Amino acid sequence: MQPGRRRQPGLGVMLLFYQIFGVIGYENIPPVTLGTIALQVAIFLRIFKLPWSKLSHVCVSAYNVWTKKEYSRLIYAAFEHADDWHLYYNMLSFVIKGRTLERRFGSIKFAYIIAVFTVLTNIVLVTLNAITMKHLNFNDQCAVGFSGVIFALKVLTTYYNSNYTNYIMGIPIMVPARYAVWVELFLIQLFVPNASFYGHLAGVLVGMAYANGPLKYIMDFVYSFVKVVFSPTATVRFTPIAEPSGYATRRDRRGLYSDYVPQGMSEEEQVRRAMEESMREESVHSSVPPNYSSSFDSYVPPPPPPGFVFDEPRTSSPPPPPGFIPDIDELRNRRQAHFMK
Repeated sequence: MQPGRRRQPGLGVMLLFYQIFGVIGYENIPPVTLGTIALQVAIFLRIFKLPWSKLSHVCVSAYNVWTKKEYSRLIYAAFEHADDWHLYYNMLSFVIKGRTLERRFGSIKFAYIIAVFTVLTNIVLVTLNAITMKHLNFNDQCAVGFSGVIFALKVLTTYYNSNYTNYIMGIPIMVPARYAVWVELFLIQLFVPNASFYGHLAGVLVGMAYANGPLKYIMDFVYSFVKVVFSPTATVRFTPIAEPSGYATRRDRRGLYSDYVPQGMSEEEQVRRAMEESMREESVHSSVPPNYSSSFDSYVPPPPPPGFVFDEPRTSSPPPPPGFIPDIDELRNRRQAHFMK
């Protein structure tokens, strides 16, 4: 809206608190959406010191940005509001769209989208102002508010959710989703003449450029590049032990040979120890390998698996379990006893 009216904190802010805490529930609002609302309420109430004192110091226009080169207005203007009702309607509209889109994109990417849309919307607003001033002799407009970003998010909401109930100025109106944002744009301008038409139109254009144009591919490319550089999900490592190498993240190390078998044993003893511990772990589903002594005298062998008993001579034995390798010494003794009968 135009920053001409005097700010009067009051009923609008109280109604916003009631909607967030009493109706919607702050626990039902994703963190980035809730944090963005809290930031704008804090700015409006002047809870902390700001780099500006008046709306005219941050409102965005072609003269202030293009001529005076005050580029900080491209960011500051979006988080300032003309009065408490302007703040109330913007934040109530934003929370509806933010709950849907933040759950779809994730909090980090949603914050990235808001940051980019904030700057791009005001850049498009300045461009529209400059074009109409030059070719149509329109007056320059200086605007503040989050409305442009909200209109861009509304385009995304209707684009990704075809069953989205279209609320226009808080009223459910049954129109095709792709036309809802245009209907709301003209209805707001009809009922609120001092609203920033260029700011809302800029938001619609940015949203359409993301939903149907090249903006999404550019933003996704930048986001994926930054994510890999600053927050890699996997790192390359070389490991000399016998395990799969390459991109390693959090892995379960229960299958490592060195976790089961202490050093200093003979090859046959190591094979037997690893085999027995593998079967023991599968039976008890333990994730921590037992601590064994490297001394052979302190070793107490576990009971053999069912159906494969070495102590009792049998005329026929059931087949061993899949993957089970019998002890070499025991096989040699049994073969020698068989020929001595």
